[in-house]
Amino acid sequence: MTALLIGALFAACVISTGYGVVRLSRLASDELAIGLSPAVGLAVLIMLTTWSRLVGLSPAVAALMLIGGASLGIRMAVLDLGSWRTRLRQSGELRLTLILVVLSLIVTSAVLGLGFNGIVVPVSSDDGAHHVEIVDQLRRGGDWSGWYPLGFHSVAAAFLQLFPQVDTALGALGVGLGLALLAPISVFGLGVVILRRLPAAGAAAVLVGLTAQYPYHLQFWDGWPLAIGIILALGVWTVAILYVDQPSVVWVRLAAPLAASILVTHGTELYTVAIGLVGVLIAGCRRVNWRVLPPHLMLALVLAVVLSAPYLSGLVEFYRAGGAQAAGDADLAAMSLPSADLDGLRGTLQLVLDAMAGIVVDAPVRVGIVLVGAVSVFSTRTGRLLLPLGLTFVALAIMFRGLHAPAVDRLYALTFPWSQDYRLLMITAICASLLGGAGLLVVGEWASRRRGWLSSPKALLVPVVLAQVTVALMAQRFSAEAVYYLTYSPDDAAAFAWLAQHIQPGELLVNDGSADAGIWAPYKAGASVLLPRVLPVPDRSDRQQILDHVDDLQDSPETLTAACGLGARYIYVGSSGTLYEQRQLPRAATLQHSPDLDEVFSQGAAAVFRLRCD
Repeated sequence: MTALLIGALFAACVISTGYGVVRLSRLASDELAIGLSPAVGLAVLIMLTTWSRLVGLSPAVAALMLIGGASLGIRMAVLDLGSWRTRLRQSGELRLTLILVVLSLIVTSAVLGLGFNGIVVPVSSDDGAHHVEIVDQLRRGGDWSGWYPLGFHSVAAAFLQLFPQVDTALGALGVGLGLALLAPISVFGLGVVILRRLPAAGAAAVLVGLTAQYPYHLQFWDGWPLAIGIILALGVWTVAILYVDQPSVVWVRLAAPLAASILVTHGTELYTVAIGLVGVLIAGCRRVNWRVLPPHLMLALVLAVVLSAPYLSGLVEFYRAGGAQAAGDADLAAMSLPSADLDGLRGTLQLVLDAMAGIVVDAPVRVGIVLVGAVSVFSTRTGRLLLPLGLTFVALAIMFRGLHAPAVDRLYALTFPWSQDYRLLMITAICASLLGGAGLLVVGEWASRRRGWLSSPKALLVPVVLAQVTVALMAQRFSAEAVYYLTYSPDDAAAFAWLAQHIQPGELLVNDGSADAGIWAPYKAGASVLLPRVLPVPDRSDRQQILDHVDDLQDSPETLTAACGLGARYIYVGSSGTLYEQRQLPRAATLQHSPDLDEVFSQGAAAVFRLRCD
């Protein structure tokens, strides 16, 4: 089963659950229910799976909850089918919108399918292996007591219960790709309430699928919790706009689980939520009911804290340990190198372009459409918030990257990793897509009023061809970048196939940490590894010492004794390394000269050695 198919099934489960909950609660119209379905579906499933873990329910029960949520959505969709047919017959605008929403899914699927074709493990052996190990632990009914929030992992583990034949590395990758499929639908939902024109919201969904920065960039480092956080943040913004239009405790009860789900999945996106909420209040200050707002905010805060109870102890532990400030300070030190400032700022400006376009070829057209949309929203007084909001995140990205004042550096470290430029500019990409949707609607209406070629069906060939070229070039770019980061190759697959047939239960595979494909051996070969990425092992320091001395076993017989006593029987040398971690194991050609090792498999640059424990 390919990763994209797994992702499509996961996205369908989330959308169906969200649609069912929104329609059952009678909170929104049919089209807005579709737009809110990714955020609401994720929030409901995250709450169900995290709380089921807290009370000790098995992963199989959590999987049944997912089936129940999806079944609810299917049931509500069947009940709404008659009204949908009637409305589609009566409204050409609604038909066009539905076509655009479906097209956005097709475009996103095409980019993912072509750009990540043939990949069966997460692209990153660092963050990706981190998430896979936690998901696998939860999937097997184990527990996880670390500080990292488990919203993504709980949902992924429950979903993968439905596919026991799929290994966790492939399954987690599929769920991550499914989050990319949810992105255009969530952008559509925000567009419905902020642009007030359904075709403009549908066009924005298509454009975000043709944007390089979001939702594709995070697939290269497997930032799946961030992907969930952004979708939930867009959901909170959407609900906030609806609340300003019609202040009601109903919207408060919907916003609370969305905010709680952000906290138990990727808490730094609460900064994104806060900036957006401030913008919504400023933009709608004349319509806000300031009398009921404070008690409603307090109610939302209390509900969010109660719902996020499964993670509160981990959050306290995280901040007692200093949070992410140490990592932020280390990142600042790297950014402060003499050669880093100018190169980093250039990289940020390139990311700004990626946030407004898909590839260099379509950049002038896309930027022009965004400018037309910016003029349009100010002239029609709908969606004016998008321009200052998008520029705010651009300014923050440039400030954190290029301005190294003490106060700025302090703020960067305190808000790390949210403050990294490529994360901030994902929000800019969403705002640019929404402005582009408004611009496309203006251009389309202008062309339809013209006589001649511009108003003929042939005129559609221009955007269709441009979109196809953009999809092809984006896919080619992503395919090349994925190979650059990916450590898993056909040679590694062949080595793991050999290991799966020869390694015995209780035997350990000496891997080079997460520096090469050896980190994927538990899922592709069924082999336990010496050094997992984050999985706790009580004797990690002893295991690390074994790795440190693998290349000089003849001079360190006590290391060989310790390795054999621990159960280590094979050593794995991957075909290629990663950018994130320096390799410690020597190359296969060096290990071939060790009298304590026998090379038992070799293909390409991947090799397996057996320790002479007898």
